Amino acid sequence: IRNINGIWEYQYEGQWEPVIEDSYDLSVLNSETMEIHSYKTRNGYILSFNNDNTKAISFRYSATEEFNTGFNVIRQMIDSKNSDQMENNMNGWVDPCNNFIFADTNGDYGYINRGKVPVRNLLNAWVPVPGWDKKYDWNGYVPFNELPRIKNPKNGFIVTANNKIPDEDYPFYLSLDSAPEYRAKRITQRIKSHLEKGKFDSKSMLAIHSEIISIPAQILTKEIKKINFENLSYSELQKYLIGWDGSMDRNFVAPTIYSEFRYRLNKEIISGLLDSDKADKMLNAGGRGAPGHLRTLSARFISYIDRNNTEYLPNGYENWTSLFEQIFIESCDYLINKYGNDIDLWKWENVHKTYPVHILSNLFPELSDQLNPPKFSISGDGDTPHNAGYSNVSRFDVVATSVARYMFDIADWNNSRWIVPLGSSGHPGSKNYADQGYLWKDDKVIKMQYSWDVITKNYQLQIIKKK
Repeated sequence: IRNINGIWEYQYEGQWEPVIEDSYDLSVLNSETMEIHSYKTRNGYILSFNNDNTKAISFRYSATEEFNTGFNVIRQMIDSKNSDQMENNMNGWVDPCNNFIFADTNGDYGYINRGKVPVRNLLNAWVPVPGWDKKYDWNGYVPFNELPRIKNPKNGFIVTANNKIPDEDYPFYLSLDSAPEYRAKRITQRIKSHLEKGKFDSKSMLAIHSEIISIPAQILTKEIKKINFENLSYSELQKYLIGWDGSMDRNFVAPTIYSEFRYRLNKEIISGLLDSDKADKMLNAGGRGAPGHLRTLSARFISYIDRNNTEYLPNGYENWTSLFEQIFIESCDYLINKYGNDIDLWKWENVHKTYPVHILSNLFPELSDQLNPPKFSISGDGDTPHNAGYSNVSRFDVVATSVARYMFDIADWNNSRWIVPLGSSGHPGSKNYADQGYLWKDDKVIKMQYSWDVITKNYQLQIIKKK
C-alpha cells in the first residue's frame, strides 16, 4: 500500500488501484466530535496499517460486501406456510452463516447451513493471505442449492450443536471453527434413549438442555482409574473420579480435578509438539484464535487417547498411564496449593462461575454494581449440551454459554418455553435486566406467549413520554 500526494493506493496483480476512502463524524458524549476514516479495497475494509504504512490488513465480509437482504428474509420467514417455503426463503439470507433448523405442523422439518459463503482458497482459513495475489480472491459464493441441508431424515430427528455437519466429501470450504462432536453426540444419545423407551415430550426435550455429562471426562477418567498410587493422599483424591460418570455437576469435586488435569494434559502434549513457552502462550491466550485451535487439538488428543494411539505421547513416557500419573499428581498439588485441604472448597460451583461485565462498567466503576449482572455458579462445561465453556486465562471462569434455550412445541405453541442467561431488557435499571438469570442457572424456563388471548391477559403497558 502507498500514499501518493494524499491519495491511498493498494497493489493488486502488479498494478496500483485507488483505495476508497470515506470519513464520518462521530459524536462523543461529553467530549469533542471525532472524525473517523474508513479505507476500502477489493479485499474489504482496512483494519490496520504497519508502522511505516507500506502494508495493511483488510477484512472482507459478505455482510458488508454488498447490499444485505437479511431483514427482507426475516419478513419472508414470518410469512412462510411450510418447511419448503421456509427453506427457499433462506436464499436471500446473508449473515450470520449458521445452522438453521425449522419444522411445520404438517410433520415436515429440515436443516440448512444458511448464508452467503464465499468460495475461496483453503489457505484463507488459516492465516492472512496476500491480497495482491488473485489466487486468494473470492470466486463468487457457494450456490444456494449446494449449501448443506437435511430434510425429513429417516432416523426421525436432526441434531446440531455448532458441530461440523457436512462430511469430508463436501466440495466447498465453509469453516474450521466447528465445535467437537461431544455435545451433538450426547444429545443424540439422549434422543435415542427417549425414542427407545417410546416416550418423548416437551419435558424430555427440556431435560436435554440440562445435560451435563462430558464425553471427554469419561474417556480421561477411564484411564486415570488404572493408576496405582503409592501415596495414599493421591489415592483418596483418585476416588472422586472412580465412581464418577463424567457429570459436570456444580455440586461435585470431580469436575474440578478433571478440568485441572485436562488443562495440564494439553499443556504437556503441546509442549512436546512445540515447546513449553509456546504451549503457555496457546493455553493462556484470549479471544477466538488460539483458543479455537486449542479446542480442535484437544479433541484430537482425546480421540488418540481413547484408541490408545501414542502418536502424541510426549518423550520420556512409556504409555498414557505413566503420563497420566504424573499429571494427576501435579493437578492435585496445584489444587491443594490454591484451594487448601478442605476438599469441599474444590467443588465445581466454587471455581466455575459466570462473571458478566457491562461494557460501560470500566468507564463508570462507581456504577459497576448496578451495571454488571449477578454472578452464578453453573454446571457443565464447553463439551456438554448444557454449554458453559471456561477460560484458561482465569480458569475456570465461564466465558461462553448458550445465548438462549428454547423448546418449541409445534402441536401446542403455548406450551413452548424459553430462557436467556440474563433478562429480556438491556437496561440495567429495569427489573427485567437480569431476572431470568436466577432461573437460567438452575435450568428452569418460562412460558412463551403465542396466542393473542394469552398475550392480552399477561401484557404490561408502558408508555414513555418524550421530554
